[in-house]
Amino acid sequence: MRDSLDLFIPIADLVYSNTYPLLMQDVTSATVVGKAVIGGVKCDHLLFSRPGVDFQVWVADGGKPLPYKYVVTDTGYPDLLSISTVLSDWNMAPGVPDSRFAFVPPKGVKPITFMPFNTTGSNNR
Repeated sequence: MRDSLDLFIPIADLVYSNTYPLLMQDVTSATVVGKAVIGGVKCDHLLFSRPGVDFQVWVADGGKPLPYKYVVTDTGYPDLLSISTVLSDWNMAPGVPDSRFAFVPPKGVKPITFMPFNTTGSNNR
């Protein structure tokens, strides 16, 4: 989706098995803002900046360092659009079989071919 349609879902940054290199790419500053409680969990509030985007993450202070809140702010727009995600009820050993995530299309449906994202800058697709 990111490569073919140029669609970004900010929380996707946190689902990679080793997200650190992705998050730290081009970071120009990092700050420990302080402590905060998110969903009843005491967290460290961290702020990172890179060209065009700031992101904040609240990570559990103690126990497993899991993220409990993630805010991405697009600093390239005057309105500073932010997308905020709150995470809770972490289950690190879910009992869900992989087959649960296999897509089985209903009878009679047909795939939709999306038009590729225009990277040339022209209005013609």
